[in-house]
Amino acid sequence: MCPETVQIEITHPVTGSTSIVTITFIGVSITNNTSTWCYNVEVEGEPALSHWNLGLCPDPFPSIIAATRNGQPVIYEPLSDGFTGIKFEEGVDQGDGIVEYCVTLEGIWAKEAVDIAVKGGPGDEIIRRNAICGPGCNHVTPPRMRRGYQFA
Repeated sequence: MCPETVQIEITHPVTGSTSIVTITFIGVSITNNTSTWCYNVEVEGEPALSHWNLGLCPDPFPSIIAATRNGQPVIYEPLSDGFTGIKFEEGVDQGDGIVEYCVTLEGIWAKEAVDIAVKGGPGDEIIRRNAICGPGCNHVTPPRMRRGYQFA
């Protein structure tokens, strides 16, 4: 089993103020040969979350079809230098409440514990290894449906 929720404390390096970022795995939906992975992100306190990264398999790196924030397309960046995954460029502050982020990948991937990284204010990025459920490195083949008739 992989963790479904992770909390990370961010401290502003100048003011010393802290915030708690909570990321919760909502689930994964499969459509045709794609998988959509969704997460709720919430920030309590300051600094705000400037961006966050979801770890993806380095080999083979999955094709990213789309990313959304509260159902709207969002700017994202595939990462492969230092942290392998997807970077959600648009952050969250306390006034946003709970924000839903989703990423749609080509293929169906096994649910495994993956890394995340968060950054708030001018501080350094904080990485947590195997922190939350996400798309692992094992590609899953969906079962084939049989054709034919069933006689009673």
